[in-house]
Amino acid sequence: MRIQKYLTFFVVPVLVAGCAKDDGGASPIDPAPSISAFANLEVGNYWVYERGSFDSLNNYLGPGTLDSVVVVGQAVIDGQPGFMLRTNPSDPFPQDEQWIISGNKLLDGNGRVLFCTAPTNTTIWSEAADNGTTQIDWYLAPGTTPVAVGATSLSACTWVGRRTTSGGGELDDWYDQASLWVPGVGLVLTKEMPDMFPIAGQRRLLRYHVQ
Repeated sequence: MRIQKYLTFFVVPVLVAGCAKDDGGASPIDPAPSISAFANLEVGNYWVYERGSFDSLNNYLGPGTLDSVVVVGQAVIDGQPGFMLRTNPSDPFPQDEQWIISGNKLLDGNGRVLFCTAPTNTTIWSEAADNGTTQIDWYLAPGTTPVAVGATSLSACTWVGRRTTSGGGELDDWYDQASLWVPGVGLVLTKEMPDMFPIAGQRRLLRYHVQ
């Protein structure tokens, strides 16, 4: 499987200390921030994002709406520590979801792996997409990627969703998905492509509060 790839559609990757070392194979993060350091699931923490989109030529199509996520409570979910998050709490119909910390993984309430701290270049979780015609294999890329949050440049770990056909055939990198995570901050950037269309969504962190 072709998985050691770097995402160049919104940031230029560089290798720096603090995330996963690239030693040519799977390796743990060393020194290793815990999954809790990436998730930052303290009640009262919040993040505000700007949604935008861009085309396959990397033309930014402009910002769209803002959304926010707030940690509103704790719970035990299937015997594991869980947290309740609310998206756009000021909306008439806010959306609630559950996040679960399980070992070195961050899961949603359906068991989907949102992020994993190790090892690198190893498929941790796979999901079917596009009515079963494609598959997305998720893995942690080695090294870190610089990403701006306001006027601050941060070093993020990249959780890559490599898309192939259901038979294992290669697809263009354009169809890959990704989320970038920073310890002590949380989720800072995503490339979202739920379907194989020539427009991709981007969700970028504008401001946040973590305890």
